[in-house]
Amino acid sequence: MKVERDAEVVEAIGKRFCELLNLLPGSLSSASKLLGYKKPSTVYTIKKGKTLPDMVRLKTLAEQQIGDGLKPNIHWLVTGEGDMLVAETTVAQSGSSIDKICSELAGQPEEKLQAILTLLKHN
Repeated sequence: MKVERDAEVVEAIGKRFCELLNLLPGSLSSASKLLGYKKPSTVYTIKKGKTLPDMVRLKTLAEQQIGDGLKPNIHWLVTGEGDMLVAETTVAQSGSSIDKICSELAGQPEEKLQAILTLLKHN
């Protein structure tokens, strides 16, 4: 089953992704390297809403400390709900769930990931 890509959702996720990257030290280019992208242009493609970050990069982003004991909230990144940053203790408590989700989704076909995003959007 092929799921239509919702351009508004992809653009919103790309915008929130870059908002989080802008909180990391350095430029978007250095943030892209931190996440393991070979080319900074990939981050700019995400920022423009042309593609989505993959699960491995989201996991890496979720592990980054921003400020005093705060980490990116991947739930906020995907849904726009909640706080952009969460206390490290909150992340630690839910970390096993995030790891499990990322492991399950890593390497899944794009249409499956799009279907999951569509479900998240409508719940």
